[in-house]
Amino acid sequence: MTVNFSDQVFSPSYSRDVARKIAQLVGTEYFGVFHVTNSGTSSWYDFAGEILKLAGAKTRLIAITSEEYPTPARRPRFSVLNNYHLRLLGMDDMKPWQEALRDYMLAKGQLAATTLGKESGNVT
Repeated sequence: MTVNFSDQVFSPSYSRDVARKIAQLVGTEYFGVFHVTNSGTSSWYDFAGEILKLAGAKTRLIAITSEEYPTPARRPRFSVLNNYHLRLLGMDDMKPWQEALRDYMLAKGQLAATTLGKESGNVT
């Protein structure tokens, strides 16, 4: 059983995608503060659910609120970042976080065989 917050929303991002975009930005004349995240938003609960699904895990996931599990550090309910400056420059081509997560898990060898079969078009 895994417990995860359903009321905290954020912008999941794959560090490899972020690094690629930063490398692309460095090669331009642009400067300033840029938010760079994969597209879309997720709660920690939905993020954990996607991980378990891609891994083929049968773990039970329970949604809770921040009040139900107090921590020493208060976490923001909404910490979504906006790729506003990338959009202004026509450079906001970041893939959805679900695709980025799949790429990460594939790179780490953590995708379930059934997930791999679906991606290649071969159902196992």
